Amino acid sequence: MAGMDDFLSKPIERESLVHVLKCWISTTVVPVPSDAHDRPLNTIATPSSDVITLKGIDISGTIRRLGLPLDRLLPMIIRFADGLPKMLIDIQTAVSEKNFSEIARAAHSLAGASGNLGADQLRLACMSLEKAVAKGSSDFNGLLAQVNAEGLAVLESVETIRPTTEAASSAIRTSQEDLAFEVPAWRSDLKLLRDRISECDFTGASETMARIAKRVAPAEISSSISQICSLIDGYEFDEAFEQLESLLQHSIFREE
Repeated sequence: MAGMDDFLSKPIERESLVHVLKCWISTTVVPVPSDAHDRPLNTIATPSSDVITLKGIDISGTIRRLGLPLDRLLPMIIRFADGLPKMLIDIQTAVSEKNFSEIARAAHSLAGASGNLGADQLRLACMSLEKAVAKGSSDFNGLLAQVNAEGLAVLESVETIRPTTEAASSAIRTSQEDLAFEVPAWRSDLKLLRDRISECDFTGASETMARIAKRVAPAEISSSISQICSLIDGYEFDEAFEQLESLLQHSIFREE
């Protein structure tokens, strides 16, 4: 309706996004230069010489694309890894049940989340699975095996960067979960997170996720939260919103 005709495909590159928005957001709409999508942006973060190397994850490329420093990127990757097992199980379950629409949905969600954080081989494997559904295929075993293999490679890589104190902290939280699980506080934060992503407020969602990460919860809830956070990090807000709505309907959080 405004006369705008342009798009950026996922995974989003920050420099391209900034330039295209600058071309369109003005008092007078002007044509987008043909090289607007390819121009360098001098203000984004660039990889330093001490950037780590992870099998299955393009750290340097992701730093350039998102414009994030390494210390902000690593927690996002760890959150993604925390939610990855459940996402892989969801795809496996959908394939076992021959639920074609669910296979496509789950593969699409994981492709978006993994692509945003530089897990390119996992993204491509998920895209191949999604395309196979679109083509009417019914044999997904080989493609599923590839998705699982790439997912395992990512999980193994992330374990090498996970802070050693996190494992001890996790064990403490697990042992105390029955005593310290504060339902009202959890419910309040989950509702706030739902509101933030419904408004596409990534900054507000990130702040809420950071607070949620410090809360104690049973393993089942923690797994769901990790998956939701991975979706948010991958800008899959619609899917994250649906899963948050579902989680809030869980008997634990349902208000009397």
